[in-house]
Amino acid sequence: MKKNILLIAVLFFMQQALMAQGVAVVKIDSVHQTFTALNLAQNVTNVQIDNQVATVITSQLFVNNTGDTTNFKYAFPLPETAAATNIRWFYHGYWHNAVLIGAPQDTTFQTDSTTTSPYIPAALDTFLGGSPLYFPVNLFLAPGDTVSIELTYVQLLPYQNSYVSFDYPGKYNLIQPGVNLDSLHVSINSYRLIDSLNEFTYAGWINAINGNEATADISLHNSTLNDDFQLQYLLHPDSTGFFSFSTYYPDSLLRCDTLNGFFTFIVEPNSTIQTDIIPKDFVLIIDHSGSMEGVKIDQAKDAATYIVNNLNSGDRFNIIQFDATVESMSPVFLDYNIANQNAALSYISSIAANSSTDISDALDLGINMFAASDSTRAKIIVFLTDGQPNVGISDPTALVAHETSLRESVAPGLSLNAFGVGSDVNYQLLSQLAADNNGIAVFFDNSDLASVVSNFYTTIQSPVLLNTSINYSPPVVAETYPQPVPSLYKGQQLVITGRYKVPGPDTVTLTGTAFGFPVSYQYVMNLTDSLIGANSFLTKLWAKDDIDYLMNEYYINQGNSQVTDSLTREIQSLSFCWGVVSPLTSFSGTNPGGGAGGGGDLVGIEEKASSKDDLSLVIYPNPASKNAQVILSGANMEKGRSYVKIISADGKVLATLEYIVDSVGITLNMADLKLDSGMYLVEVKTPTKNYIAKLIIEE
Repeated sequence: MKKNILLIAVLFFMQQALMAQGVAVVKIDSVHQTFTALNLAQNVTNVQIDNQVATVITSQLFVNNTGDTTNFKYAFPLPETAAATNIRWFYHGYWHNAVLIGAPQDTTFQTDSTTTSPYIPAALDTFLGGSPLYFPVNLFLAPGDTVSIELTYVQLLPYQNSYVSFDYPGKYNLIQPGVNLDSLHVSINSYRLIDSLNEFTYAGWINAINGNEATADISLHNSTLNDDFQLQYLLHPDSTGFFSFSTYYPDSLLRCDTLNGFFTFIVEPNSTIQTDIIPKDFVLIIDHSGSMEGVKIDQAKDAATYIVNNLNSGDRFNIIQFDATVESMSPVFLDYNIANQNAALSYISSIAANSSTDISDALDLGINMFAASDSTRAKIIVFLTDGQPNVGISDPTALVAHETSLRESVAPGLSLNAFGVGSDVNYQLLSQLAADNNGIAVFFDNSDLASVVSNFYTTIQSPVLLNTSINYSPPVVAETYPQPVPSLYKGQQLVITGRYKVPGPDTVTLTGTAFGFPVSYQYVMNLTDSLIGANSFLTKLWAKDDIDYLMNEYYINQGNSQVTDSLTREIQSLSFCWGVVSPLTSFSGTNPGGGAGGGGDLVGIEEKASSKDDLSLVIYPNPASKNAQVILSGANMEKGRSYVKIISADGKVLATLEYIVDSVGITLNMADLKLDSGMYLVEVKTPTKNYIAKLIIEE
């Protein structure tokens, strides 16, 4: 099923800022274009950064100040490249865990007429950003009642020229005037020495650096949050190279497959001024059809201006604009110099939105430019559109086949990168164009256009290794991402995630071309045979990469229900197994009574039965605290007398209890069982059926 194609994703270095506080929306008044939300009393966020991977646990305390008993929907401005891994809420003395269900998230809110509507007021829409997470808590609060909601997510932080950035917007003034307490604690552990730690905006940061570790704290009381929290730290520039991390799960903790190991390695070229940069031939293709009028064309011109002002000495470039017709700034590549730079800036300023969309002829012209490019140069197209092809070749399959064939004959190493703006783009077309032509496809809303394209260009500005491939010896690794391996660029990192079965040293050979000549580098990666708790984030990082990879195929195969149905099942299975939300799954506050997955690291809420005769059992919440009330619910669980066994991880029966199954299932009071923290099996025996699942007890 899987092909050798690159992910549809905004790469980690193009991520938007790390949004912090969530909002509890009660309803939207679509007539007056306003919204009602629960009052946010406090926000407490803890961030653990391990070698540039951030695990963010953010908790908000909400108060129902509406004067009525009401329900609400929680919404959180999740960064597009983050992976949500858990949601739980604290209400009336107990923690309750959300479950993952096999359905995309519901993005609508209740309106003043008690119906749902896709409309979102401007302030709320701005706050939530382009990739919010929605969570229906399924809870009614009385006036004055409180609820705490805690979200956990992981994310690879943006990196450039030894700087790692953690941006944490705090503009909650878009939601309410002030917050009683907003607290942020950041702990950093790094394989490289930390040279400096800088904070921007908001006074009162307290920070400390101790070699490979650093901390930063800030607490704001009774404050109006109208600016972003920004944190940046500098890693020692002389310690670049190769770094690897791994963890190995025992068979007893595996539930999804038989590959015990997870690894990530990072390759970073030397970033000093002496590093040789490969010259590039670069073409920017801009859609200026009528639908681009307004903010889109203005931001496209801003992005083009940024690129022209940041080309390297030795680069060659051209700009193509298209609507129903296609026009290029020059019939040939232009050398990058002051005269051509000024001419390009004047050309960009004259671009205006107009007419229809001839994608095929624009790409033909762009690809054919590279007939004059030699093997010593990097070859890159950035293609920007907001619409559908309606002039020239308009059938997506035929268009992709035509452009791929042309690229293979003219410039096999050319990278075609497609950027889709807004909701009217052809996702399948752009996904397939990028996948078949060594590039990436990125989709985003209008307001992000200039920053996304500019940030992407910054990452590929200075290539140092082209046509990259990786070989492993012995070949014990599998399921590695990204695929194919991208080129290496000065000041950027190549981050590979993967799996393995056999631990031990493994030689990683990185090959490619530089200035037309073959280049090879070798590194030794030590794959551990132990479960390393500090590296538990690797499971989430790999699962997100795998899901993104499969979502790429899902978009490409729209229209082929047999393929997309199979991909849907595979993506949902990954999401449930590893507890990482996907575009085809979502968090729910309602126990689904079967068919749900997710939960803690490697152990989910629903476990498959230990034999083919056993039925699935949902345990909720899971993990649970020692004092929680736990619900046991099986699909169509037989009503009446039943027996519950609590079994330790080594197989000892710790308790056998008798219960009556009611319409909910069975409710256990964990405080009565006096269990230590750890993993247990729970077996339910009714007169004719057996149910079994794993239970995690936390402090």
